[in-house]
Amino acid sequence: MTESPQMRARPFYAKGQQGIGNRKIVFGDSPIGRPLRKGEHFEDVYWRIYVKHQSGWTGGSPAKMSRATGFVSNRWNQAFILHVWGAGDALTLDPVSGVRNGQVVTTQYNDFGNFKWLGNSPKGNFPIHNTEQSGRWVCVEARLKLNTSGQKDGYAALWVDGRLDTERKNMDFRGTYVEHTINAVLLEAYWNQGSPVDQYRWYDDFVVSTKPIGPLTASGNPVLIKIPREDCAAWQAEISADPQGQQIVWTSLPTPPGDGRLTATSKAGTFAGMLSGKTVLPSGPTYFCRARQQNKAGAWSDWSGWHQPFVVERQSR
Repeated sequence: MTESPQMRARPFYAKGQQGIGNRKIVFGDSPIGRPLRKGEHFEDVYWRIYVKHQSGWTGGSPAKMSRATGFVSNRWNQAFILHVWGAGDALTLDPVSGVRNGQVVTTQYNDFGNFKWLGNSPKGNFPIHNTEQSGRWVCVEARLKLNTSGQKDGYAALWVDGRLDTERKNMDFRGTYVEHTINAVLLEAYWNQGSPVDQYRWYDDFVVSTKPIGPLTASGNPVLIKIPREDCAAWQAEISADPQGQQIVWTSLPTPPGDGRLTATSKAGTFAGMLSGKTVLPSGPTYFCRARQQNKAGAWSDWSGWHQPFVVERQSR
């Protein structure tokens, strides 16, 4: 299964309010709605979104981002849930079981009184809710793999900006219950404490799959896009074939701000390292980018961290 619901959600957080906006997709053996791939059973599911917080984002983390679950009746009660929730500036996985002795014990949606929490530690490391990360798209992918019936071998993982951020192993999500499997993924906006100011965040490129999804694809000469800054006189970008920047494969020339777009070509920069003398990025690695800018007084900023992962689409033969 690979489904890409067409969406561009813009959760809005009014000052002092919990937020507006959500999206739900049901599939397989879901007893509610009109499920995609109706009647099929899915025990291992990945989902990915791109997330952008408004430039200047403040207040840290809205608690809720997404969850995968198994609905078991039209009352929306659940056998298990994997939450992707805020934890300070980062994200965490917060798995839940609603099964005891092979029977579903929840009776309604979010039946906290009957949940068995399986542990929300360790949290992730990537500070996605930090003001310094605002204004750009960040790739967030999660995985839920149910335990084999009667065993404690369930698994969950979270990748942020192309890196494994946190994971959970050896979990018992459902005991011996097998009637319903993973059948819904929900995107959410709820901020428990409310936002300190009026502000937005955006969700885009939502994909649900039974295989790893990864970041977006680009051509061998990708177009890099920089957030406009009034004080920018020029900017420069680099591309690396690893997340630590140990395999830099392209460095741009200093470029006027223009429309903020820069194509990675041999005219606009230099291919280096293992791609010295080349004119395109080959498929295979996951590439990462970083940038810096020069102000109107001529001073260069520090380089950003390595982020914006992408892969190069394979050419058909």
